[in-house]
Amino acid sequence: MLDNVNLEENVTLDEFEIRYLNSDELRKILRFGENAALSAAENEQLVTYRKFAWASVEIEISQEDAKDTHRKALVSFNLRFAHAGIMNWWPFTELIRTLNLANPSFGPVICRHFYHVPFANLENSEDVEKVIYAEPTVNIFDDERGTVIQPMLFGYEINRELTSDFLKLRMVLANCLSKDKAQGNSHICTAVHHFENGDRNLVPCPLKGSFNAIDPLMSYEAALESMVVLEEEKGVEDKLALRIASLFPDKAKEVENFVRRVFWLRSKVAHGGRPIEEIEHLIVYKPDDEIRDKARNKHIPTGHYNNLLLDSCVFPGFLVNLREITRFVIRFFCDEFVQGYSRAETIRKLGT
Repeated sequence: MLDNVNLEENVTLDEFEIRYLNSDELRKILRFGENAALSAAENEQLVTYRKFAWASVEIEISQEDAKDTHRKALVSFNLRFAHAGIMNWWPFTELIRTLNLANPSFGPVICRHFYHVPFANLENSEDVEKVIYAEPTVNIFDDERGTVIQPMLFGYEINRELTSDFLKLRMVLANCLSKDKAQGNSHICTAVHHFENGDRNLVPCPLKGSFNAIDPLMSYEAALESMVVLEEEKGVEDKLALRIASLFPDKAKEVENFVRRVFWLRSKVAHGGRPIEEIEHLIVYKPDDEIRDKARNKHIPTGHYNNLLLDSCVFPGFLVNLREITRFVIRFFCDEFVQGYSRAETIRKLGT
């Protein structure tokens, strides 16, 4: 079940079909039974689930696999319920990754739930749990009632025009992230990992005093630094800001100041230099304010950091724009890698 998706018609992206499911299909997935009477809670769940877009893929299971129990079949195809507290997105990893790197958007496509529909010829399939992966944190807390709201998020457009771009980008990413190229693509592998980690931690309304706004900031900044600054280089802030700004010639100065602001915020968290509440406030509530740091003789002017490249939608605008810069830079480095340029050669193109 996908959230933050605007879907006007059924779309097929390679082996994945994305569409809205009808009540009968949802009954089967949720195991409600065709003619079973539903409780009020089950009816509400059915109505809610029909509002979400669903991605589906069919995986063939050989006759030899069919002799095992359903649980063994899941394991044989790397479908795990949970391991070490880390969510496993296979076989949807590439789908989500490619979608989230494909287009500018107000936030990532979010997987709310994964379900596996049992195959009829598998033994004991009815005894196995259906949920493989449950949603990341996307809750909004209603302070007045003290309850948790799970909002539907809309911002990412999936349409037929995406099909050809999706296929091309998927092939590019497969090339860039290939394990046999580990000596030359570690910067891209690291950047994509941090980008996805930022997406998993992005929430609509960060809780005050939490790390809800901090974690995505740290992840997206780490992704940028892993690409743009070489290990032995000094003057990281200047190199990070100026090199990234060179990729946005129409807004070079604004992007430079934005990246300097990101680096300053990240540094204060990394070194415990400011209370978390203060950093969070500057990210969520006062993203356009100037920053004056007398201790470091640092001044970052006011700016339109909340909507630098994209207007805010559901997620905090500052983080949405940091995410978009990170996405754009990853795409740039991927294209360079596919064309045969080394990381050092690509950085030299950026100047400074």
